Amino acid sequence: MGVKYMKIGEIISDAIMYPLTDWRTFLLLGLIIVFSSLYSFTGKLASYGFIIILLIILAFVLTLVKMGYQLRVMESTTQGNNILPVINRWKELMVDGLRVLIVGIVYALPLIVIIVPLIIITAITSIGSGTSPAASSMLRSLGIVLVISGLYLLIIYPIFFMSLANMANNERDIGAAFKFSAIKNIISNIGIGKLIVWYIVTGLIYVIILIIHSALPVIFNIIHIKVLGSIIAALLISPFALLFLYRSVALIYLDGVNDAEMDET
Repeated sequence: MGVKYMKIGEIISDAIMYPLTDWRTFLLLGLIIVFSSLYSFTGKLASYGFIIILLIILAFVLTLVKMGYQLRVMESTTQGNNILPVINRWKELMVDGLRVLIVGIVYALPLIVIIVPLIIITAITSIGSGTSPAASSMLRSLGIVLVISGLYLLIIYPIFFMSLANMANNERDIGAAFKFSAIKNIISNIGIGKLIVWYIVTGLIYVIILIIHSALPVIFNIIHIKVLGSIIAALLISPFALLFLYRSVALIYLDGVNDAEMDET
């Protein structure tokens, strides 16, 4: 696939402007995120168990739709499209969202295998002892858990993103997310240095967006309408963050697709 190589600045600029290419689709995605978060706005309804259950089911379904749309954004980008893809074929989006979820779980498995036994052993040791040294040991163990988790996620996220983009670029075939030889070739074509710079810059911008997202409810809480701040954050900031991130992922992936040998084995 012949595509234009892009500098980091070009990728970031494109990804920032991308969410604004279709306001209707942008707002529809925002509404999907708002409705997927309804359970968090209904604390007073906690006593009505069936309502909470329905809202959680709704949240799960719409979260799959949102995750499926992330894949569609990447697929659309790898096909050379520069505007937001239409949100339609909802069943397809749900199935694609399930694919993304499965890929995420698989990439998280090594961390789970390491962390869960460590947490269980720490908890059993702490409960069995009940002493101050045991509490100190538990804190150290939890610190180790956090460090291991942070390092693993820091390393695995670029690989995970490239795997999703590779799946999107191969007709959303979930097997493409685990074609490690092809993914390695793509990363090699991008260049480790460029990938790290992209990762840092994209990550910093994404964190800034998340800070704004978190700050809105706090700001609105000052004037006693925290829910409105949460709704605005979900409606406008969340979709912007999502579209920025996955457009950026797909663009850096396209750099690696240039002349890459897509090893299917």
